Amino acid sequence: MSLVILPVIIFCLVDYFKQIFNNEPVLIINEQGIHERMNKHSVGLIKWEDIKNITIIPYIGEIYWIGIILRQPEIYITNPKLLKKLQKQKSVNKWGHIGITSIYFEKEIEDVVEIMKYYFAMYNDTTDINT
Repeated sequence: MSLVILPVIIFCLVDYFKQIFNNEPVLIINEQGIHERMNKHSVGLIKWEDIKNITIIPYIGEIYWIGIILRQPEIYITNPKLLKKLQKQKSVNKWGHIGITSIYFEKEIEDVVEIMKYYFAMYNDTTDINT
């Protein structure tokens, strides 16, 4: 039994330590778009022209959720089952297709929101970021 479980445990430990010592930023906001790398299954760069709306939702204490509503979610969400499930949800307009938590940068959430508003207004015809 241990011969079967040992490789799985070793793989998980190696992956866990890679994540602990990763120094790359989890969220990059620039003129190209929003590049989120919260986990190993992240969507990567989301271009400003592909974003329909952004919502900032308070969660617990100083933690917020950033919901990104996409114009064409099928470009970024490649899992067909997940995409179909998201499109059926009524809460997509409130929470967004892609959710990002502020747990990694909770002290800088105001700065992050201001930068998002700036670039979103620059590349879209509205400044409608719901906070």
